Amino acid sequence: MKSSPERDVEQFWKKKEEDIGEKIKGRSMAEFNGGYQNFSGSILGILFYTNSSFYLQTFPKQNLFFSFMRAGGQPKSEENRLNFRILWSDVEKIDIPPRKHPFLIFFSPPDYRIFIDYQSKGQKMILVLTMHCREDRSRFIDFYEDRKIKKE
Repeated sequence: MKSSPERDVEQFWKKKEEDIGEKIKGRSMAEFNGGYQNFSGSILGILFYTNSSFYLQTFPKQNLFFSFMRAGGQPKSEENRLNFRILWSDVEKIDIPPRKHPFLIFFSPPDYRIFIDYQSKGQKMILVLTMHCREDRSRFIDFYEDRKIKKE
């Protein structure tokens, strides 16, 4: 029996929920831009969140030319990977960039960045992510705001 892409995706998320022990409430493509440990630069990944935490799982950057040069075209398994979890209870606030002047909107790409202020080992950190659409960014921020209100 051949697997279908839809079934593979469903199995991936089912396994992910089993691994973390919680139901995933939302997910989106996101780009890591900085603010976690010593990682820097942009890395594409999947942002997903539960009632207790949010996670980012990135994928290795792959230079198409060099991937053809490697045996079997396989990328190095741990190259440029970043996977982490941040508890909602460690998040202090989530901000978005200030609105651009209306004239500039026509000449610049949309900005779906988010700035997440959080505590890590007693230190204040600012995680910067770029969401891939406004709706996903809004859903993520709304979920955080709902968690924050319920906590108070």
